[in-house]
Amino acid sequence: VFKQTFIFGYMLAGIIFGPTGLAVIDDPSELESLSKVGIIFLLFILGLNLKPKRVISMFEEAALVSVASSILFFLIVYLSLLNSSFHMADKVLISLAMIFSSTIIAIKLLPTTTLHHKRRGEMIISVLLFQDILAIIIIMIIKSSDAAGFSFLTIMNVLFFLPIFLVASLFCVTLFLEPLIKKFGELTELLFLIAVGWCSLLALVSEGFGASFEIGAFFAGISLANSIGADFFAEKLKPIRDFFLIIFFFCLGARADFSLTREMIFYMAFLTGFCVFAKSQIFRFLFKSQNETDRQSREVGVRLGHGSEFAILLMLFSFEMGLSSKSALDLVQIVVVASFLIGSYVISKSYPTPDSTSSRMRQD
Repeated sequence: VFKQTFIFGYMLAGIIFGPTGLAVIDDPSELESLSKVGIIFLLFILGLNLKPKRVISMFEEAALVSVASSILFFLIVYLSLLNSSFHMADKVLISLAMIFSSTIIAIKLLPTTTLHHKRRGEMIISVLLFQDILAIIIIMIIKSSDAAGFSFLTIMNVLFFLPIFLVASLFCVTLFLEPLIKKFGELTELLFLIAVGWCSLLALVSEGFGASFEIGAFFAGISLANSIGADFFAEKLKPIRDFFLIIFFFCLGARADFSLTREMIFYMAFLTGFCVFAKSQIFRFLFKSQNETDRQSREVGVRLGHGSEFAILLMLFSFEMGLSSKSALDLVQIVVVASFLIGSYVISKSYPTPDSTSSRMRQD
C-alpha cells in the first residue's frame, strides 16, 4: 500500500504487534534465536561469493576510506554527546556503535548483478567487510571484559584468533570437504547438507572460542568460495536466509522502545539523521577523493546510510557486562530501527532493489 520495501513492512509489523504496540508478542526475545539464523546464512552466502584473494585485495582497497570514515563518524557522534547526561563509557560506546552500517540492509537491497559484477558492489562490500571485522573485534573484546576492565590476554587471543581460524578453515576445506564435493557432486541433497553442516560447525566453533556465530559463518563461506559447489550452495540457501531474516526484522521492530525522555528524543532524531544523511555524504566525499565517479560514490553513500545490527549487539553485550546503561542501549536500538526504516525507504526510492514493490525499480 505504501509502496515500500518488504523490510519496511516486517519492521512495522514488529512495532505494531510487539510490546509497544498491540502486545500480541509480549517477549520478542523468544524469537531472537531464530532471527540470528538469518544473519548467519546471510554472512555465509556473502562469504561464498568472496574468494580469499579477492577479499584481501578488497580489504586493502577500502582500508583508507573505511579507516577515515570510522574515525570521522566516531568523532562527530562523540563530540555531539559531550553535553549530554550520558556517562563517559556510554558516550564512547554509542559513538563506536554509530560507526557501522548494516550488512543486512545493504546486501538485501542490493541487486545480485550489482553485488557480484559491478564496481559499486565491490565498493560497498569492501567497506562492510572492514566494518564487520572491526565490529566483531570490538564485541569480542567487550565480551572478554567486565565492569572492572578488560583482560589484555583475552584481547590478544581475539586478535590472533581471527587469521588462524580463517587459515584453518581453508585447510580443512581443501583436505576434507573438497574431495567430498567432487565425489558426490550429483547428489544435490547431500551437497546441501554439507554446506549447512559446515556453516553450522564453524559458527559453533567460532562462538566457542569467544568470537560469534556470525564470524564463523562468514569464514565458512569464504573457505568454500573457491569450491566448485559455491554457486550451488549460495543459490539453494537463499530461501532459508530470507525466511529467517523476516523474523529478524520483525524482532527488530518489536524490540523498539519508544518511552524516551526529551533528551533521548533529541539525540534519537540527531543520530538517525546522522546515520541516514550525514554518513552517506561523508562516504560520497571519501570515495570521490579516491578518484571514484560522483555517480558511483553517491549511490554507495546512500546504500550505506543507516545504522547496523552490530550496533545493537555491541550495546547489548556492553549492558550485560555492566559497561553501559539501559538508556544508552534503548537509544541505540531505536536509532537503528529508525535508520533502517528511513534508510530502506530512501534506497528503494533512489535505486533499484530486489524486493521493491515497484516493477520499474525492482531488479534482482
